[in-house]
Amino acid sequence: MEPILLSSVGSDRATAYNFSNKILRHRDRLLVSWLEAPVRSGGSTRIQIGLCDADCGDLQQTQTLGEGRDNHCGASMLTAADDRVHVFIG
Repeated sequence: MEPILLSSVGSDRATAYNFSNKILRHRDRLLVSWLEAPVRSGGSTRIQIGLCDADCGDLQQTQTLGEGRDNHCGASMLTAADDRVHVFIG
């Protein structure tokens, strides 16, 4: 699989903290999360989630989950026993 560009404006900690799940396979899709850099200096970091095709990796959809005051607010994801996906941000 070739690398897929998720963002051209990622935060300097876009995928930092390797103890948090940033990629989650759920059924026939991949969920990915990252941080976007603030739009303006001193602005909020945007917490992003994307839906990718699991076979080819193509990014199909993105959504902003929220904003953080700095670049320490990345998401972590998990699938519960009932097959629901939970995303924790902070």
